[in-house]
Amino acid sequence: MSTDLFTVHEEELVDFVAVLMDWQRIRCVPVEDYQHRLVGIVNQSMILRFLAEQQALETQQDVPVKEIMVKDPLSISPETSTRDAIALMREHDFGALPVVRDGHLVGIVTESDVSWRAARLMDDSMRDD
Repeated sequence: MSTDLFTVHEEELVDFVAVLMDWQRIRCVPVEDYQHRLVGIVNQSMILRFLAEQQALETQQDVPVKEIMVKDPLSISPETSTRDAIALMREHDFGALPVVRDGHLVGIVTESDVSWRAARLMDDSMRDD
């Protein structure tokens, strides 16, 4: 789980979120409200789809990220096991799962976290052989 997070407010413009994601090389961003509660999540494909539609329509609109985000995303608690988190990610084909306590974001589990952990387990098992 990553706890050093970049988040955006639901009123942030999609263009800003796209720049943030590119600048930080991240594939998804949790979206919060004014009380810092998780209200959504947005990923690269949502951003790209939105920008492509704007380009196709030859328009440039200032649209808040709440218009394209997944609202009330599936999340897990900090107590959720790694195995259960991976199962949920596979079942729903998610690249990330927000980790929430009392409605507030405390971290995120991403495909990168899972891959890193799997690689580490493989390394450990190979050393035992």
